[in-house]
Amino acid sequence: MPDITLVALRQYWSTHRNPSFLFPLGKTSEERHQAKKHMDRGGLQKSFQAIVKSCNIHKRITIHNPRHCCGTHLVEVGLNLRAIQALLGHESPKTTVTLYPANGTRRRKYQRAHQHHDGSLVDIDNQGGGIMNLTAIIERYRGEFDHQFGSRTTRQLYHAIDAVLACRSERYGKMLLHCSPCDYHQSQFHACGHRSCHRCQQHDTTKWLERQTQKLLPVEYFMVTFTLPHQLRALTWHHQKSLYSILFECAVATLKQFGINDKKLGEELAMTAVLHTHSRRLDFHPHVHIIVPGGCLNKKRLQWKKLKGKYLFNEFALATVFRAKCLASLRHAGLTLPDNIPAKWVVDCRHVGSGLPAIQYLSRYLYRGVVSEKNIIADDGTHVTFRYLDSVTGTWKTRKVKGEYFIWLVFQHVLPKGFRRVRDYGFLHGNAKTTLQRIQMLLKVWLPKLIKTPRPVVKCKQCGHPMVIVAFILPVWRAG
Repeated sequence: MPDITLVALRQYWSTHRNPSFLFPLGKTSEERHQAKKHMDRGGLQKSFQAIVKSCNIHKRITIHNPRHCCGTHLVEVGLNLRAIQALLGHESPKTTVTLYPANGTRRRKYQRAHQHHDGSLVDIDNQGGGIMNLTAIIERYRGEFDHQFGSRTTRQLYHAIDAVLACRSERYGKMLLHCSPCDYHQSQFHACGHRSCHRCQQHDTTKWLERQTQKLLPVEYFMVTFTLPHQLRALTWHHQKSLYSILFECAVATLKQFGINDKKLGEELAMTAVLHTHSRRLDFHPHVHIIVPGGCLNKKRLQWKKLKGKYLFNEFALATVFRAKCLASLRHAGLTLPDNIPAKWVVDCRHVGSGLPAIQYLSRYLYRGVVSEKNIIADDGTHVTFRYLDSVTGTWKTRKVKGEYFIWLVFQHVLPKGFRRVRDYGFLHGNAKTTLQRIQMLLKVWLPKLIKTPRPVVKCKQCGHPMVIVAFILPVWRAG
């Protein structure tokens, strides 16, 4: 309860000092002091209308408006509609959705896609209503998660969970904002900034996508995916930093070797590599996607060698060389290998056209975790259901797991501290800007001047004008 509300209630009680009721029945102080009943509905409505009149408010306002205002503010701060339903005592979530939609589109979507089933909100069309709150799910199942997965949980994983729980709270401090046109002040908590947080890093993703778009060339692009076999996943989990580095090094070395040995190319290839550790079902599935432009620069002749057609390299040959390099690196690192390593590994090499669709696909999972809240479609108190797009059939499917296991599925993909998920090589590297500009001149690439996307501004709740940050308040643990 806000301090100002508590002070007002104490002041009101001091006017009658009834030993049993805060709002007793009666017109005078003496009647309220001796009253044996609380204020009835009529008295409450009369008191409310008197306050409205004293405030010089001419709009039609009833006693129910404060209740609706409370529900609306709870929606604005992101509280789960299931929790709002319980607080307001609605029997059906449809009532909550109808009264407190974020906007008209969300209201129509909820009315169409949700029904009340066993006391939970369920998306019957598998469309993902977006009402499930990942933070609330973590808080609900955190105790059971610690009990079941505590021995397997790393320090980085715990740090990620704590950051997500405290995101946009007093733990990370806040900023004070001011609106000049209407002289309105407000404060806003800082985000955690963790790369595994589902509510942070959107601006960083946009900036990365802008930088990669500036490097695109008018050539054919290919995406090559190198995957570690299932038999090495346990070893990878216990030695993540070493194994991920080996995965990067061997995959890149394989493509560079094939580029040098190719008769049409004869030079090292440039590439952008992105590490993913999850499948679409959120299982542990370490693999690296590499985007390769179809061509290379002949450094002696300063001539661009363009790869013709939609074929890069043979997948089976890539897999054979990649397997040999990985096993040699693992043995050199002194790691004990399992006995059942398969003889054939999987490498996927496919044509992706202009390269922009592949870059946009990889940008989805750079910073904002492995699952979106809109894909969490149900939480019945013991199990969580989420949806995913099947890569084989191209259809949406669902998976239902226990709540504590769902937390594990989401946060097992937290990378070791300081490990870079995205890496550029060749003329796409940040230190090769001169070479890239030379290639763009050879290919007659004209790029418009990059207009950087500004950070989103906070708009005033009163007039809608962008607000200005006037001060930063450090959290208590940093302020000393």
